[in-house]
Order: sequence, then structure tokens, then C-alpha cells
Amino acid sequence: MELKAKKIIGGMILTVLILLLAASGSLFFYQKAYAGKIYKNVSANNIDLSGLTKIQASAIIDKNFQNYADQQITIRTENKEITTYIKDTGLTLDSTTIANNCYSTGRDVSFVRHLFKSGKTYFIKSSLKIDPKIDDSKYEEFKKIAINQLNFEPKDATLAIENGQIKEVEGSNGQMVEADDLPSQIISLANNTNKTIVLSSNTVKPNITSANFSEAKTQTENILQKNLTFSYEDKSFTPSRRELGLWLGFKNDIGKFSVTLNENNIKAYINKISKNFEIEKRDKKVNANDGNIIDPGQEGKYVDKNVALSQIKSQVYAAAAAPIKIALATYTQAPDEVKVFPSEGLVPGRFEGKYIDVDLTHQKLCKVESTAVLECFTISSGKPSMPTPTGTFHITSKNPKQWSRKYSLWMPYWEQFNGDYGLHELPEWPNGYKEGEAHLGTPVSHGCVRLGTGPAENVYNWTVIGTPVFIHK
Repeated sequence: MELKAKKIIGGMILTVLILLLAASGSLFFYQKAYAGKIYKNVSANNIDLSGLTKIQASAIIDKNFQNYADQQITIRTENKEITTYIKDTGLTLDSTTIANNCYSTGRDVSFVRHLFKSGKTYFIKSSLKIDPKIDDSKYEEFKKIAINQLNFEPKDATLAIENGQIKEVEGSNGQMVEADDLPSQIISLANNTNKTIVLSSNTVKPNITSANFSEAKTQTENILQKNLTFSYEDKSFTPSRRELGLWLGFKNDIGKFSVTLNENNIKAYINKISKNFEIEKRDKKVNANDGNIIDPGQEGKYVDKNVALSQIKSQVYAAAAAPIKIALATYTQAPDEVKVFPSEGLVPGRFEGKYIDVDLTHQKLCKVESTAVLECFTISSGKPSMPTPTGTFHITSKNPKQWSRKYSLWMPYWEQFNGDYGLHELPEWPNGYKEGEAHLGTPVSHGCVRLGTGPAENVYNWTVIGTPVFIHK
């Protein structure tokens, strides 16, 4: 009652002061002095806006909010925290509306109420609360980034074999943040000196824990302790615990782990020990010209790795600790017969029927019919920087006068055998100049095989599409 009485008395005193002020004419002068401006003692969040126009007030509010938005805040959960800026959260402020509200303080359309309200500002301070909002689109973008940093996935436990030892790494929990109240906490920052937001979170358990490994660990240890021996004739081989470990892996069947065999690694081990007694097959080589045996070859002997693998798979999972002995089985491969042509010089009979033989060393091109050399001509092959390719090719196209766009010249009696390479007569230029016969016998071309006038036409008329071209040194 005493407090209420004091308020009533205070209001009465204020009313009397206002009336006295109005009676003296000072109140009307006060209203005139603040025409178009915010009245005295009016502020927004302790920002004094007295005597400012709405535009001026809006600019000051904006500046103060920008300074505020440049401050850092911390968003924290039980296990993790991040630091960001208020301006990145999507928090915004309508400074125009706030300035308008401040300007309206002390004003009214009613003369009497305006008189009273304006007089009140003269004696009593009035501070409007700033009410920031959240820009939804900016907030969603911010939340996506921030929450992704605070969330983290659980880590499953892992099981592996290293150097013959079972290695188990325990998993860890993950975190999923609850962000429903994040917008309201961001808004509350504007009227709170504490710049820390605390969010609740849920623990996410890993899918796989060490409890899933019990059976697989027992199986693995049982295999690693096996006394396993491979034998062949008088030789025997025993893989170490480390080598056995390389054979093993793990399979996850809906959370139930079991041991699997790495068949490639097992075969790799068998390959390694087989080098001690396997014999590589060597083909029998016969001279294609006279039938003489160049190399009689050698029968191959190889371990049947599939049989060995099948024996391992049938015994290694057994719970019994008895030794495992695997006798390696082998099979033989007879040598193949290969006809061999000497790699250098002119050797008739390389192909059935007609073919072209080009000897780059002696700069000769010969027409060969089966085992008969019909005639040979001097050529000019590619210079050292642009060599003629060697190997077996075939005539793929023919043109009695081919134009070279690359070199802007004519190539009479053109016979293509490999991409841009071909047989042709000494080149001619549009101005009538023709490559000299003196260049024949010397490798000076751009990679093609050049023939002299006469021989080029001779060879052109003799070959057909598909005729083999054998080029060698």
C-alpha cells in the first residue's frame, strides 16, 4: 500500500510539474525545439537518441548494431564448442522501426495527451528495448555449417592382424546436437552480456563395439597357433605366425564377425615357396627357313595352387590343435613349338605369297614372293630425327599422286602402310622441283620410304591392298 501510495503521489507531482511547465509556456517551446526530432531522455538499449531525427537515429542504431554483430560468440555442447561471429548467425535489426518508435515516444494525436506525454519526457528517461529478429535463410545456412561442426559420427571398433598379433581398437561415441532453441538463444544475446550459447546433445553409440569381436578373436588365435607344413619331395616349408596372419581377414555379417581367408595372399605364399622347385616352361624354337632346332625347349613343372588352397580351407578352421601337413601336388606343361625368323637382314619366306621387305641398314627395298627375292631397289628412309618405324605392316591405301598438306608437296605412287607413313616416289613440289636421285641410299626423308623414278611405279603396280610390309634394320 505504501509503494502504491508513493506512485500515486509521484504521478500527481509529475502532473503538476507538467501543468506548471505548460502554464509558463516552456512546454510549448520544448515541443517546438524538438519538432521533427526525438524528445529528450529517449534512448534505445541505453543509446541516447535525444534531439536526433529519425534518419540520424536509424544510422546510429545501425552502427551500434554492426559493432555488436562483429563480436564473437561461443556455441558449446557437452563435448565440443565452436567460435563464430554474431553477424553470421542471421540476427538482424530493423533500425527504421526502432527509430520511428523512439520518435513516437512523447507524441500523440490528441492535444492533451501529447501535452502530457511530451512533458513527461522532459522529466523522465525512457529507454526502448531493441527487438532483433532472425533472417530465416541466413540462419539456415549458418545452422548447417555450425551444427555440422558440432555433430560428429561415432567410430566403430576395429579388428585387425598386424605382424601375427590381433589388434583391437575400441570405438567411440558420436554426438547429435539439439538445435531447436538455438534461434531464441541467438536473439537473447542482444540483451545479454554473456556471449555463450549452450546446446543440448544426444549421444550416438557406435554400431560395432569390442563385444562383436569375441568369436572372431577366438577363431583367429586358433588359426595363428596352427602348426602348418607344406612339403614337396624332400623339401618342407612352415609359414610363420606373421605369414599366417597375412592369410586372414574378417567378415561382418550384421554385427557378427568371423574369420575369412585371403586366397590371393595364400597363393602368393605358395608361389614364393614354389620357386624352390618349380621349372619354367621354355618353348621349342625352330628356324622358320630350314626347320633346324634352335632351342629344344624345356618341359614346365608347376604347383597346383588351387589344390593346395582347397586343402588349406578344409583343415585350417578345425578346432583341433593337431599339425596340418599339406603335400604339394604338381602338374607339367609341354613346351610349345615356335618358328623363329632371324631378326636382321633379308630373310625370304617370312610370309606366304608376295610381300615387301625394307632393310633400313642397307637402304634397300625388295619384292619377295614366298621364298623368292624378285628384285631390290635403293631407297631413302627417315632421317635420324624422324626415323621410319620398324615392324610388320600392311598396305592400307594407294593413290597414284598423293598431296601432303603437312609439307605442301606431291608424293607420286603413294602406298600407305602405317598412319602418315607410306612408300612413294621422290617428292615433287608445285613449282616443278623434284627431289634428286642422289638422295637415294641416304636416310633423309620425314619417315616415309622413298623410291626412285621407275621403281616406285614398279612396286605400286605389283602390290595390292593388304600386301605385308616388313621393315627391319
